[in-house]
Amino acid sequence: MTDETKSPRRTARGLKPRISLEGVAREASVSTATVSRVLNNPAYPVSADARERVLKAADTLGYLRNGPARALATGHSSLIGALIGNVIDPYFGEIVRGIEDYGQRRGHLTMVCNADGSLASEIAYMSMLREQRARGVIFASGAFEDAPEVDELRSLVTEMRSEGIFIASLAERDIPADTFITVDNYAVMFELTDYLISIGHKRIALLAGNPTFSTSNLRTAGFQGAMRRAGIDDSLLYPGDLTYESGSRISFRMLRQLPDAILAAHDASDLGAMVSFREAVCEAPGRASVAGGTHAASRARDAC
Repeated sequence: MTDETKSPRRTARGLKPRISLEGVAREASVSTATVSRVLNNPAYPVSADARERVLKAADTLGYLRNGPARALATGHSSLIGALIGNVIDPYFGEIVRGIEDYGQRRGHLTMVCNADGSLASEIAYMSMLREQRARGVIFASGAFEDAPEVDELRSLVTEMRSEGIFIASLAERDIPADTFITVDNYAVMFELTDYLISIGHKRIALLAGNPTFSTSNLRTAGFQGAMRRAGIDDSLLYPGDLTYESGSRISFRMLRQLPDAILAAHDASDLGAMVSFREAVCEAPGRASVAGGTHAASRARDAC
């Protein structure tokens, strides 16, 4: 037998021995506990010099963290769940990008969960994230408030929080989250409607969202509040579903009696209306303004 055949592990597999925490600690001249803190808990207070030495040693030696072992030891994995409304919606794309960018710098992996505003889907995703010992979950979307699963979701969120899973919400939700980081949907739509009124529009229509969706009622109320304060008719409401198709479909219904301006409760509906009006009435530029209320409260655009 040759020397090569006497070393099957080295020649057949071509693998290096797995690097341990102790090996990284020796390379970085720190304790094993310090290595564990730096690699498994990025938020733990460790001196900048020690952190840099540990990260450099881990990179030099090719240390691979054992995710399942870490989850067993700490009670949580490095997984962060992001529950969004629709993965193709640019609004949620921006949110997910922000979560991923920040999470990656903190040593976390982001799992994107496309729930489409369905509580049943959110419950299914939450159960999977719980099984994976997720470190936290971010609700980035509103949901249908009249869904029969609302109590089940609320109970599940409560249980997960008791297990140390951090829950955050970026929308008004009837769940016991650790923190809510939201925009004032009422104020956004009030200010945008008020702006349209200030530039001379009187007959303003709203492409509203589904009235059972958690953020839709607040945006509709903001629109109506501004219209009523100005003494203007606020009855031009067109319930939709916050999609491009919804904005396009509803806008065609307005063509016979085109309003001065059209407000959309969501930028996807805004875009759908814009495209439809350009296709149908572009021979009469300036006939209507179209504005969306998700990202900004001070923009209006000509439909043609």
